[in-house]
Amino acid sequence: MQRIFHTPEGVRDIYGEECSRKKRLQRELHQVFSRYGYEDIETPGFEYFEVFSNEVGTIPSKDLYKFFDREGNTLVLRPDFTPSVSRACATYFDPEKGPVRLCYTGNTFINNSSYRGQMKENTQMGVEHMGDDSAAADAEILAMTVECLKAAGLTEFQVSVGQVDYYKSLLAEADLEPEIEEHLRELISQKNYFGVEELLKGQNLGNNLSKAFAELPQMFGSAEVLEKAKKLTSNPEALSAVKRLEEIYEILKVYGCEKYIAFDFGMLSKFRYYTGIIFQAYTYGTGEPLIKGGRYNELMKHFGKPASSIGFAIVVDNLMLALSRQKLAVPSGDKTIVITYDPGNLKKAIQEAMELRNKGKKVGIVPGKGGAGLMRYLTFALTKGRLANKTLDMFEKIGITCEEMRDKDSRKLIFTNEELKLKFFLAKGPDVPTYVEYGAADIGIVGKDTILEEGRKLYEVMDLGFGACRMCVCGPESAREVLNNNQLIRVATKYPNIAKDYFYNKKHQTVEIIKLNGSIELAPIVGLSEVIVDIVETGSTLRENGLKGAGRSLPSVCTYGSQSGQHENGR
Repeated sequence: MQRIFHTPEGVRDIYGEECSRKKRLQRELHQVFSRYGYEDIETPGFEYFEVFSNEVGTIPSKDLYKFFDREGNTLVLRPDFTPSVSRACATYFDPEKGPVRLCYTGNTFINNSSYRGQMKENTQMGVEHMGDDSAAADAEILAMTVECLKAAGLTEFQVSVGQVDYYKSLLAEADLEPEIEEHLRELISQKNYFGVEELLKGQNLGNNLSKAFAELPQMFGSAEVLEKAKKLTSNPEALSAVKRLEEIYEILKVYGCEKYIAFDFGMLSKFRYYTGIIFQAYTYGTGEPLIKGGRYNELMKHFGKPASSIGFAIVVDNLMLALSRQKLAVPSGDKTIVITYDPGNLKKAIQEAMELRNKGKKVGIVPGKGGAGLMRYLTFALTKGRLANKTLDMFEKIGITCEEMRDKDSRKLIFTNEELKLKFFLAKGPDVPTYVEYGAADIGIVGKDTILEEGRKLYEVMDLGFGACRMCVCGPESAREVLNNNQLIRVATKYPNIAKDYFYNKKHQTVEIIKLNGSIELAPIVGLSEVIVDIVETGSTLRENGLKGAGRSLPSVCTYGSQSGQHENGR
């Protein structure tokens, strides 16, 4: 029997819709690079060890994948693009004659410890701007960072900007031992204010210098932080570094992206090649930065051609994860249309496929089973219970029948109307949007409450006009006062997203949301919460348990389909 291998630890296969979304995202990001005038470059997947050595200041040697060629040279898989692009720029370009703008896409390889669950292979995209030491170049790179994140579909993110030269100037003034310097850098990077204070107690530094170091972990926020940084020191190099940040910020206002920018003087990279500004971009949904970058004016001298440089790298896989967790997944594009054929109509199937392909459609042809013909099935996902029964009643009125679904003793999972080429299956309400979004069903029928709660990328077709309910905030009479006074309360619900949207965005009241799956009415009775948010049809259950509610009417049933989904008949 043939052995089936799995991937090594730290790497994985990417295929299907995820792969399509990733490629689509990469195209969107590359368009931003192109609009700013950056030219493509490809560097080798492995280089001589010296390109990434300790002297360059990139990834620690122990984290590199090293191997030998036939001549005995030490080679490494590429862990970082910046040294590779810098080496290529020094070889083929002359930054002294004018700025060089290069962009790249490819994979990096770092032998991380596995206990943190980090991937050892990641896709990176980025830009390098060489031969320009101006504040305008810094601002351009930061503006591109913001534009890339917006092009990806993010709306809530922050770009934190630090200044390495500010910290280095204080270090030069302090004249600390190397091991103390390294420990201090770690403590500041970790925002360990008390650790910094304790470390500096025995270093015989002046009060002003000690205070400046101690303040660094807390110096982050809006542009007001720049004024605080100037007041902490009289060091000319440090003040010059702050002035540079002020210049950059003024230029960013012209780009219109200053609202996404924050300053963090405690941001200190482990990469020693950084000089001037460094920055990282964050959003919620992932604890890792989506983009890292900064100025590295000393790097290219290692390759024989010194030049001022700045750039950034996007960790595409982290960006994909953030988009997915924020339910902002990049569309994968048009789905593949599958045309089936039997031996007698292969020619016709090929002709139809070519016609659709010439129109830009993705089409595959496969042999049918038992002469299935050329039409694929249209699939419906129905919500189990009363909604399914009401839906079937409606279908029968318009001539769509499926007798198998009426059989209560049937144990089938999928029901078929062969004449009309329709398939039906039953699912729990919260699962119906999932089946549609991922293409397992073409159309779903579910309550409006589920659509709002799940928040998936779907197209709502119409309200079918049955199953009308209303979403209510309910509780005992004693809860009326805390609701009217906007006090901090606990809210129990099956619909945490709907509840959060109502209290936070409409009522502007801070609440603690408690997710329950069973009898929500029980929560205020036993003291778990002050009120509940639930869907109500008649209100009889509430009244029987001494609860009252008021809420707006909500159409509860509609049909919808995926925004990217298509249905093509193969006739």
